[in-house]
Amino acid sequence: MQSLPVKYSASLHEVLKSIQNYYPLFVSNSFVCNSESCYSTHSSIVKKSPPEPKDSEEENYYANMEIYPQLVTPEISVQVDIDRNIASLLDSSIKFPKDMPVVFCGSRFSQNAVSSELDYLLLLNLVKSGGIYDVRIDKNNALILTTLLKMFDPKTELENEIEKEATLIVSANSLECMVKTDVDTSQLVQLDRDRILVLPMAREERVQIMVKSHDLGLVEKAIGGGRIGIIFDTRVSKDIRPEDMKVFSSGLRAFKEVLGV
Repeated sequence: MQSLPVKYSASLHEVLKSIQNYYPLFVSNSFVCNSESCYSTHSSIVKKSPPEPKDSEEENYYANMEIYPQLVTPEISVQVDIDRNIASLLDSSIKFPKDMPVVFCGSRFSQNAVSSELDYLLLLNLVKSGGIYDVRIDKNNALILTTLLKMFDPKTELENEIEKEATLIVSANSLECMVKTDVDTSQLVQLDRDRILVLPMAREERVQIMVKSHDLGLVEKAIGGGRIGIIFDTRVSKDIRPEDMKVFSSGLRAFKEVLGV
């Protein structure tokens, strides 16, 4: 079978650097890339730590998951182990911008997840520095593809809006958050250290938040809703715990009840 001629090509790093108005984080089951560098256990990419030996069966398993996104890991425990390895590639020195949406894309988020809660927990475990973030998931890698098309033809008029998942508030300490709506109703959230909380909020809703914690100080900000709402994360050690999966499961149910679906 004759291969088709290549019209244009660019490295993943070049595409990520060309993306505007979003901060992309490309996540696969074996490496993580942002616009500055890549982190992987493979020797072909800049390594954060020495590679761990993999047998041929494991290598084939990872390769098949990259090529065939319709594959689903057979058990939650298997995906949990994979996600732990992914999250370990980044440390707290990796800073995410607070002034633009952070978009999570790549084969890990485009594959059929064995549990949707694991997607959100991986997202949280990758963001290890404190702050308030607008987080989004691009399951179709539309941002990568549209950017590549614009690189090939700069005259291309194609805008791509990635739907907001949530506002993520990360602090390694206990926090308080006052949430005020446009109709003068308010809710006070008090969260102890080492907890996760999901507060449902519809996409079209706008609120004013006032967050207070030891590491964030006092922050006031206007935010919009999202697919989930607001996620609070005060965990010191980033890991995937059964109780955290239950928090997201109940949070997603509560969100559907808010929308009446």
